[in-house]
Formats: sequence, C-alpha cells, structure tokens
Amino acid sequence: PAAQYVSAADAARVARMTAAVLVIDGRPRYHLPGCVHLLGREGEPIPVGEAVDLGFTPCGLCEPDSALLADARRV
Repeated sequence: PAAQYVSAADAARVARMTAAVLVIDGRPRYHLPGCVHLLGREGEPIPVGEAVDLGFTPCGLCEPDSALLADARRV
C-alpha cells in the first residue's frame, strides 16, 4: 500500500510514541491490528517510535498515525 500522508509535525509526535504497531519483515509499512494488508501474514508488534527509527512508514489504508494521534488527544 501507499504510505499515509502525515505532516512533519504529526510525524514527529508519532515518532516519540510508544504505542505498538505491527510490522512485517521486508515490508516498508507499519499497520494497525486488523489491517487487510496483514491478512495471512504474521505481523510483529513493536513500538511505533522504533518502527519509525527502523525506516517503516505508516500504511495508507489503515492510517495508523491518524489513529494514534487521535488516541493521544483523548488522553
């Protein structure tokens, strides 16, 4: 899938978060649980900040950054 568009400010906020996202070795995106791009694949949960540090980008379909930022605003 294409990467989710995220502003530089929002990307910086997400990079400091510790919430878990799912990654698949050899694939460039990180995902939320339930994303259709994970069907039939074993996703590895890691903190989103670590995923960003490793070069993963957010999935454009499940839009994990939007969900994580919305959750953070509710707290």
